[in-house]
Amino acid sequence: MCKAVTLGRALALLLLAVLLTGCLDVDVAVDFKDANHGQLTERITVGGLSAGDSDILQDWALQVRRQVNPWGGTVRSGAESLAIAVPFYNTWSLEDRFNQLLALPGGTSSTVHLAATRDLNLIVSQRNRVSLDVDLRSLPPLDLGALQIRRIDRAVAGQLQVSAPNPITVLAASSPVAATAPNAVSWSIVPHQRNHLELVFWVPSPLGIGAVLLVAAVVAGLLLQPMFPL
Repeated sequence: MCKAVTLGRALALLLLAVLLTGCLDVDVAVDFKDANHGQLTERITVGGLSAGDSDILQDWALQVRRQVNPWGGTVRSGAESLAIAVPFYNTWSLEDRFNQLLALPGGTSSTVHLAATRDLNLIVSQRNRVSLDVDLRSLPPLDLGALQIRRIDRAVAGQLQVSAPNPITVLAASSPVAATAPNAVSWSIVPHQRNHLELVFWVPSPLGIGAVLLVAAVVAGLLLQPMFPL
C-alpha cells in the first residue's frame, strides 16, 4: 500500500508550483454524521502547471486511488486538482485514515498528526474530542530571495473544515477559527509555524438509540402483558 500520499506530495511540489507563479491549495474537511458514520475529504489544487506537468497529478491520483480503495474511498482528478473522499466509522478509523492520508514525506521533520477520541458516552449521545497538530516549522528553506520567499507564503494555503450534528466547541487554536455554519468551523493552517487545534462536540449514537428503543419495547411488553393475557 502506498504511504507517501497527497499532502506530502503537495509539499514536494511546492517549489515547482511557486516557480511557475502558481498557487497551492490544500483543503481538508471532516464531516461527522453520527457516532458511526462520517467522511474525510481532501482537495488539492495546484495552479500554474503546464500541460506536461499536469501529468504529475494523474500519477498521484493513481497512487492515492490504490490506497483509498480498500477503505471504500474515491478519487477524482482534473488537470490541476485532486479530490479524495474517504468514509470513516468511528474516531479510531478517522484517526488512522487521516494520519495515513496526510502523512508528510520522509526527509522532513515537519509533521501532521490528528488524535480523535470518544471521551464521554451517554448511550444515546457521545462526546468526541479532536486534536490536530500540524508542525510546518521545518519546511525546506528556499533561498530565492525575500520577494520570492514572501510569494511562497502567499502561494500556499491550507484549511481544515469540521462539521458535526451539534455545535462545536473550540478548546484551543493557534490561529483564528471561523464558524461557517451553525455546526461547522473552518481553520487556516499557517506555513512555517506550529499549528494546533482542539475541538469537542456531541454526536448521536444510532446503536445506543436502537438499544434504548429495544429495551423500552421489551419493558412496555412486560408491563402490558397482564392486560392482554394469552
